[in-house]
Amino acid sequence: MGDEVAQRLAEEKVLQAIKELDKGDGVLVLDVCTALNVSMEALQPIFSELSRKGDIYYPKRSIVRIVPDSPNLFTGIEKKESSPLEVLQELSEEELAIKAFEKNIKDIAEAVPELEEYYKILDAYIEMVAKGYSHSLLVYGNFGSGKSFRIVSQLAKHNIPFYHYSGAITPLELYHLLHKHNGQILFLDDVGSSLFENPRAIDILKPALQEVAGHRFLNYNSTSEKLEAPARFEYTGKIIIATNELPDSSLSLKALLSRPLLLDLTFSHKQLKQIFHEIAKKPYKTTTEKQRFTVCNWIDKHVTPSCDNLSLRTLIKGFEMIAYNEKQWITLFKPVIKINEKLELLIKIEDKTKKEQLEIWKQEFGLSERTYYRQLKELRKREGLCRKLTL
Repeated sequence: MGDEVAQRLAEEKVLQAIKELDKGDGVLVLDVCTALNVSMEALQPIFSELSRKGDIYYPKRSIVRIVPDSPNLFTGIEKKESSPLEVLQELSEEELAIKAFEKNIKDIAEAVPELEEYYKILDAYIEMVAKGYSHSLLVYGNFGSGKSFRIVSQLAKHNIPFYHYSGAITPLELYHLLHKHNGQILFLDDVGSSLFENPRAIDILKPALQEVAGHRFLNYNSTSEKLEAPARFEYTGKIIIATNELPDSSLSLKALLSRPLLLDLTFSHKQLKQIFHEIAKKPYKTTTEKQRFTVCNWIDKHVTPSCDNLSLRTLIKGFEMIAYNEKQWITLFKPVIKINEKLELLIKIEDKTKKEQLEIWKQEFGLSERTYYRQLKELRKREGLCRKLTL
């Protein structure tokens, strides 16, 4: 009997700590351990028991959250009821570091002033869609900038039901999704070129994003037996789209981009490195602060704006490699860095005259002057500050 009482008191103490720490999007298990000054090994049996009883969400042993009164806000692709927190758990392990980074946003914003503004704007845009002030939002920016995690977190925070779809999509699949989840928020995550480079998909999506005479009617003209929805219906849902990049705009894509709230979360090369150094101040798994700054300093010295995949996820890979093998981590890390050879050449010849640069460019790649200027524009974009937000 005494053991049962002690167990219940321990459970209540843990529940109280979670309630105090949780700001609406879950708590890192490590933070609960720190708050109670207890090891993770000691608390794991209590977490598991509370999860078994249905008092907390604890599916992947990384984030924990009190179960709310109405947890089933999200319907996943597998047609099963899930909570927004379970969606967070489905995101990559690297997002845990991004969560820690967002948790300390005020500290990091001191080094990168634009950052807090960007996330505040994103939060406001999500809320505008959720509350019906806008029908749609499109967010794009660097790999690993926390877009998906932030969107799911904010929808969960406001207890907003939504449907999450991630990956490539065909025009017919898009039409079926819009019909099946009509009246809900549809979150299209990482759909990329399958959506933005497909004229038919764009034509389906455009009327869903903005009203005409107070209505949004969608059409799919086809005699295919695969069509499982009416050829025409009125759409009343809302759409949030997150993608890493947008292709060069066609006229059709430009017409699409003029309709939703549009937010560019692209960070410059300099800003990313500033963010990395702020993140390095925060604990990550078994790494030491010295190891984390060793990775940041190596990136500062050896990684130029010609890197195509510099992101928070790249940094996390560096942390994990130095934790695995402190002597050989650079050898392991170098293949992770993907260099754009065209941009790398432009960096190497930037001290030469424009005429000399063009001659070297054509000799090296056999490409046109127009392509040279397009690549130079991309390089300047990576070197410069984040572009201002656009609607």
